Amino acid sequence: MLADAAKAGALLYAFGATLISLEIWVIPAPAFPQRIWWVPVCLVPTLVLLALIMWRAPHRLPPLWWPFISVLAIGVILFLALVSHDPSASSQLAYCWPVLFASYHLRAGAARLIAALVVAAEITLCVTIDPKPVVVEDAVGVSLILIALMVVLVHARERADVAIRALRHDVEHDAVTGLLSRRTFDADISQIADETFSLIVVDIDDFKSVNDSYGHSVGDNVLRIVAACLIANGRQADSAYRLGGDELAVLLRNCSADAAVRRAEDIRIAVQGAAALRMRVTVSLGVANFPEHARHHAELLGIADAAMYAAKTAGRNRVVAA
Repeated sequence: MLADAAKAGALLYAFGATLISLEIWVIPAPAFPQRIWWVPVCLVPTLVLLALIMWRAPHRLPPLWWPFISVLAIGVILFLALVSHDPSASSQLAYCWPVLFASYHLRAGAARLIAALVVAAEITLCVTIDPKPVVVEDAVGVSLILIALMVVLVHARERADVAIRALRHDVEHDAVTGLLSRRTFDADISQIADETFSLIVVDIDDFKSVNDSYGHSVGDNVLRIVAACLIANGRQADSAYRLGGDELAVLLRNCSADAAVRRAEDIRIAVQGAAALRMRVTVSLGVANFPEHARHHAELLGIADAAMYAAKTAGRNRVVAA
């Protein structure tokens, strides 16, 4: 929605510049220099083509083009107004401010730059074409109002960005452990290209008895400590997840099955020796590798899960590879 507002703002600026160019081309202004009569002739098809691209294929334009298009159109309006001595062009500069500055998918710095250019263009037109004090004061007053509007919208967008980032973090992460969520795991594993990667599934042994004996607050603390062991014994490229309950997982990109087994063993030892735990806590771990143990990404979780249950059946507190 915000991206659509930004595109609408840029389109309005391009449309305004096209109208002024077309007006000067079809109905030449008396003060317009004849030696540059070809400028509006060239500007009209150029701006029309640019507007069509924005309207029909906006995805083909990089994000930085949106502020550039607005600045370009402002420059065209200012140039044509100055050479034709037409102060009415100032209204063309101002009429799409609300649309432009409702679009804060643009960086705040870019928005402030465009605001400064529009204000400078307004005052330049008044001082150059009609330098009466009353006209200049009106232009400054309008500019201050527009700047105030822009500041309010910038702060509103920044607050919205903070809220959106917080919501995205809550969706992507588990609230208790801080690890990535099951939803994020499903998305990540489906997006991995056909490369070698391994999956470690971790289950806390007798976790139900921990909750029953010590309470859920202690159980949550156990989950956090095990999660910390997963992160401490992983590489920067690895991702740790809470799949649900007391089941955690580590996704290891570009990692062979043997290397993943060694990493799982490091995690097991780290959990067993965690000094922050007052009771003996152990984990059972299952390891599976793609493409060694599975033909499809979606199969890997079930295979690693089966290996983890095999570790539990064999006596817990151990690592089993698929």
